[in-house]
Amino acid sequence: MDHLRRSGHLAADFRGTGGMSLGTAAQLFTVEQAARQRAACGLWIDHALHTVTLETPFARDYGRDALVTCALAGAHLLSPVDFRDVWLVSGADGHVAWSALVSGSHAGSSAAFGPASGRAVHALGGGAARLIGGRVGDLYWFDDTLALTRAAGADPQHVADALRLAEITPLGLDPAMDQRPIAGAALLPGAPGWLAAWLSVLVQKRPDQVEGLYAAPATLTLTAGRSVAGADAIARHWLALLLALPDLRLWPERFMLEGDRAALLWRLSATGPNGPVRNIPVLSMWQLEGGRIMAERLLLDEVSLLAR
Repeated sequence: MDHLRRSGHLAADFRGTGGMSLGTAAQLFTVEQAARQRAACGLWIDHALHTVTLETPFARDYGRDALVTCALAGAHLLSPVDFRDVWLVSGADGHVAWSALVSGSHAGSSAAFGPASGRAVHALGGGAARLIGGRVGDLYWFDDTLALTRAAGADPQHVADALRLAEITPLGLDPAMDQRPIAGAALLPGAPGWLAAWLSVLVQKRPDQVEGLYAAPATLTLTAGRSVAGADAIARHWLALLLALPDLRLWPERFMLEGDRAALLWRLSATGPNGPVRNIPVLSMWQLEGGRIMAERLLLDEVSLLAR
């Protein structure tokens, strides 16, 4: 890592942001943007705790070196990178989230995705973090694996096997816990009415409750450049998901609300095509208007559901 610090380009980046204490999603996204667009991945050394926890839908790791290595891998695979339509949410207790439409080219080779194809990648990316004392204490990264898999012409099963290092068990969560369906509101005490209704769609298998939850012209943005428009089409999307994963269980982990935007970091367990997958982190973000959902982003890494 010392050779990164000695780089003149990175040194300038450190001088520009090294003294900044992170307190908002916008400030954290500034670091993310520099790491992705200019390969200034060493910036994470200054802006993360030594004991930072990093989690993706495929694995969990610890420490700043792991964080920088993961950032380097992302910068290697996709370059140049452009961010559009960035959503930012800064919640209570240092919890923040962001998402954006990401575009670039598959520029780097890897064991999971094969040789660089040079093809365009149009993805949905984002993350959630807890800021402690102005630094990142934990970070959840959501790269659009499906978009990159398609651009690379790779086999999704091979990608899942290459990236899935170990089953993730959230700290403090007993994987054998009773998973009987309960009311959506009980999962997240104090949740606003619209969020309790959204949870019930998945927890109680009630896609019929989408009516009234989403505005008629609402949009749902998914990974790999896909989107669903209209409340009726969104209801059909949730119906298809519940049909594909009939034993789906979820646990809300942290909820963030700022103005008319909100974010929920949650975990999914279900039986995938190759058997059980447990505790997959998922990020949902919303744009609200009058207590109804106008736009939603679902950062669910479907390739992770292929884990064996």
